[in-house]
Amino acid sequence: MKKLQIITKQVANETVSSKQLMIAALSANQEALKGLKELRQAIKLYDKIEASGDVLELEDAEFDLLYSSLDKMQWGGGALVFGDFFDEIVRIKNE
Repeated sequence: MKKLQIITKQVANETVSSKQLMIAALSANQEALKGLKELRQAIKLYDKIEASGDVLELEDAEFDLLYSSLDKMQWGGGALVFGDFFDEIVRIKNE
């Protein structure tokens, strides 16, 4: 079980959560949405992210899908304030 702290930051006068980053990356990952099995896994993960409180608990396969989605995402400059979130993702991946 992987545990990921949910982070909230101010970006351009808007409150943004790491949940939003995860959902955006998952939605943009065309590989994760290519077939029914993959789509069901993505929907399950999406629901888990939405339902999470301050900590998101993921099984290894769920974390791998999330990591893959975050890694493939083309990030804009606004994501720079989430450096600590991305550092945590990489740390967990390397455990």
